Amino acid sequence: MKGLKHETISPAHGDERRTLTPMFNGDFTANQIKILKIKKGSTLGNHYHLYHETFYLLEGEAEYTFEDIKTKERQKIDLKKSQRVTIAPRIAHKAVFTEDTIMIEGTEDPYVSKEVNDKEYIINDNIKMITSLITGIGGFVASHLADLILGKGEKVVGTYRWTEDLSRIEHIKDRITMASMDLNDLYSCIKTLEEHKPDYVFHLAAQSYPSDSFIYPKITIETNTIGTYNLLEAVRIVRENEKIKGEVFDPVVHVCSSSEVYGLVTEDLVPIKETCRFNPANPYAVGKVGTDMLGLMYWTNYKVKTIRTRMFTHTGPRRSMMSAENSFAKQIALIEKGKQEPLLKHGNLNSIRTWADVRDAVRAYYLLVRKCKPGEVYNIGGTTTKTIGEMLKYLLSLTNKEIKTEQDLKLLRPYDVTLQIPDCSKFINETGWKPEYSFEQTMQDLLDWWRERV
Repeated sequence: MKGLKHETISPAHGDERRTLTPMFNGDFTANQIKILKIKKGSTLGNHYHLYHETFYLLEGEAEYTFEDIKTKERQKIDLKKSQRVTIAPRIAHKAVFTEDTIMIEGTEDPYVSKEVNDKEYIINDNIKMITSLITGIGGFVASHLADLILGKGEKVVGTYRWTEDLSRIEHIKDRITMASMDLNDLYSCIKTLEEHKPDYVFHLAAQSYPSDSFIYPKITIETNTIGTYNLLEAVRIVRENEKIKGEVFDPVVHVCSSSEVYGLVTEDLVPIKETCRFNPANPYAVGKVGTDMLGLMYWTNYKVKTIRTRMFTHTGPRRSMMSAENSFAKQIALIEKGKQEPLLKHGNLNSIRTWADVRDAVRAYYLLVRKCKPGEVYNIGGTTTKTIGEMLKYLLSLTNKEIKTEQDLKLLRPYDVTLQIPDCSKFINETGWKPEYSFEQTMQDLLDWWRERV
């Protein structure tokens, strides 16, 4: 088929334009082609991914036709709402564009197709719902990420261990494909990836309590470092096995590191850039250094499409880990209910943090795997910087109770990390992301969440 034509598409999010350019020229032959025909005035949704573009029907009419090139026999399917058609324009065997391709333009999300009567998109691919696999689906961040992805009409596969608390996803559990998987068992990682073959992997599962990492240092490092190795090795193995079978499996893998890898920095290194040296101050941070470097190593050596993040302080509803703001919010809620005397215990109030909302964090992760570069690492964080004491003062302003405060020596870390102030310009420049939740809203929502639960 000669004369391949480039097609300009306006993405649904409206923040840029992209040109879909097949990476081949001249004749192209396939046993079967697929034709997507869209009626004028129909409404389409769109997502752009690293190597493919996905359209899905929202309103109107569209049909998907399979045509055998030799026999010319056709089988038509009327697309139902939310069914996907994935086009991989940058992979030669996945896309064919004719001289008379559909032009779809729109300034709003979703697209509105125009003047597409009797025109056809000819592609060589299958209808496929975009699938994201989230490790540790019962976790604080994972539950919010699942909310976001499901809200976009995409599929979520969530991994969990048999001991995991799944209460955070109770409201969406019936919409998630649950997969029992243990990061410390390579076989279970391989089995899960073989079964679900996700387009994106969000590796969020970890032993994520820095204070507990002093009690369980070996388990922490095994889970965070060896567990990451098992997952990335499983991706590599399944990718190679699929290649032998003539199939393509090449997911983008978000490797969630942590700002804790930077440890205690000096003032001349603030705001912290991705080039800042590692200085881990606890076993959790040591394990995350391993996570981070494994992500880089698997891209450098095997071209597993890893993208690493070092997320700074983030909080919000559903957080149960007793970080400072969470501990304070819970204590205030208990005091309001008369379940604790009006004395709030705290540790070091002079440590400095930059605060972000978990709902902004997961929106950043969603953009990360679609817009950022494999092999790279990105700082992500909020824009409000305060000491722990200033944060406590604000939380106390949200209650009518008279509450005294007292330092508890047991809450002091042996080696405290402060000056956690990120430079997020690299990530912002590549994605256009910016926080939407204010510090005040985040703290109010966190406190209200605990008020409903104590």
